[in-house]
Amino acid sequence: MLIKKIGDYSNFEKLKKEVIALQESIDLNIISLQYQDINDTAWSNANGFHIGPIEHEFKNLQPTLQGTEIEKLLLGIGKNWYRTRIMTMIPLKVYQVHSDPTPRIHIPILTNDLCRFYFPKQTSCLENPMLDDGSIYWVDTRKTHTFINCSNFKRIHIVACIADE
Repeated sequence: MLIKKIGDYSNFEKLKKEVIALQESIDLNIISLQYQDINDTAWSNANGFHIGPIEHEFKNLQPTLQGTEIEKLLLGIGKNWYRTRIMTMIPLKVYQVHSDPTPRIHIPILTNDLCRFYFPKQTSCLENPMLDDGSIYWVDTRKTHTFINCSNFKRIHIVACIADE
């Protein structure tokens, strides 16, 4: 299975408000919720494909997020999450086709039916949309994939790296 729902976040509406407010105040398409080194706590420090094999070192929560619903999410799920980011995908955008070194956790914050994963090498390649209702999804991003936002609305989601299980 490429995508499976693994749970629900019980305080989703509060989480959603915090994430949207943070995204609007920082105004980056990728916001790093965790950092690697105390000398670099920039909101953009865990962005990009250049991170590679050190991505597991991005495990420290941004200091300003202590006591927030975002911190509760990261602590409460029971996973060893790292390099967690808020990702905003602008309308009518497609990510580069790629694969990741580990599976990812995805929590849609704002999305719609025209936002979908595409796995071009798989038999069933266009996956059903993820819901922005507090659902938490495990995605096998080790498989070649992309993501498509075919709508006229931005998509916001939380993405976390997890140890290969």
